[in-house]
Formats: sequence, structure tokens, C-alpha cells
Amino acid sequence: FEKFATKRFKRVMQDRLNQYIIMTLGIFMIIIGYGYIRIGLPKVHQLHVSEFGALEIILAIVTVTIGISLIFIRQRLTMVILNGVIGFVVTLFFIAMKAPDLALTQLVVETITTILFIVSFSRLPNVPRSNANKKREIIKISVSLLMALIVVSLIFITQQTDGLSSISDFYLKADKLTGGKNIVNAILGDFRALDTLFEGLVLIITGLGIYTLLNYQDRRGQDERE
Repeated sequence: FEKFATKRFKRVMQDRLNQYIIMTLGIFMIIIGYGYIRIGLPKVHQLHVSEFGALEIILAIVTVTIGISLIFIRQRLTMVILNGVIGFVVTLFFIAMKAPDLALTQLVVETITTILFIVSFSRLPNVPRSNANKKREIIKISVSLLMALIVVSLIFITQQTDGLSSISDFYLKADKLTGGKNIVNAILGDFRALDTLFEGLVLIITGLGIYTLLNYQDRRGQDERE
């Protein structure tokens, strides 16, 4: 049993972050797929689509194009920058949908995330990438497409029910009691205050962890030179 467990452990834990993500998404898709099998797919009897114009179409084309290009790009810095561009395009989507609060939040988060990625990668060792494996690439693309289909299907399922309307009405009616100027600030600062607080703590801990790693590398380099 110990040999079997060790062999399975080595097969799963291969120090590849993308493999861990694939396994996590795979388990999620299996759970969702089992739910679909048990309850069946609901019939699509209503589909609410927001009004869109030329700007939304252009932004959608840019997002899809960059997303597809990320599959084939190998340079880490280029991938980080393009990923940040997608985040900024989402910001423009929020502006087009007349949601300036969400746009501002998305802009701040995307800017900080992109800067952290660039700083982190600039300090990491330049480890050469292994040659692309066609089998692994096919698995990655397949998982991405399946995950996209599941997300779209969940959106369709959500639109088939009016069960969430009572919750929306509650927030809309109670936001004035919080003193917030809009519903977004009321939800983040009052209804979900603890959640927002812990999200901030997570960002602080992440920043401290990155600072510690970078500082440790600088000290290690100084000790080696001495």
C-alpha cells in the first residue's frame, strides 16, 4: 500500500501549477456534471440579453482575440501584460454598462495585480520552459473550453428562475438604511462588510508574503557576494 500511495503521490504532485489548476477545475466540472445528470438540463424558455452596440462588440472581439493568443504565447511578461489588458477591457465593459463603481474597482484591482505579477516575475529566476507537449496542450484547451461551456450553462440556468428577485429587491430597498450613496458601496461596506474585510486581509497577507520573498532573495544575494 505504501508503494502504491507513493507512486500515486508522485504522479499527482509534479510541482506544476497548471496541473494543479487542471485537477481543481476537473473536480469542479465532475461535480457540476453529476448535478446535471441528476436533475437534468433545464429548458431555456427565457434569455435576457443586455442592449449592446458597436463598442461592446469591439471590446468582445478584443477580449476573445487576446484570450486565444494567450494559449500560444510563451513569454511570461507578455502573458502578464495581455492578461492585464483583458482586465482593462472588462473595465471598459463596466463603463459602457454605466457601472462606474465596478469599473473603478476593477481598474484598481487589475492595476495592482498586474504590477505585482511584473515585479514578481522580474525577481524570479529565468527558468527555461520545457518543449511544448501536444498532449498537454490539448488537455489544457479542452479543460478551458469545457469550463467556458459550464459557466455559460450556469448563466442560462440562472436566467430561467426568478428565485433571486426577492434578494435583489431586499438590497435595493435596504441600501438607503446603510447611508451608502449607491447599491455597490452598500453591499461591499455593509451587507458584506466582513467578507470585504477578510478580502482586504488576504491582499495584505499576500503583499507581505511577496515582500518577504523578495527581501529574502536580496539578502541571500548580499550574503553570497560577501
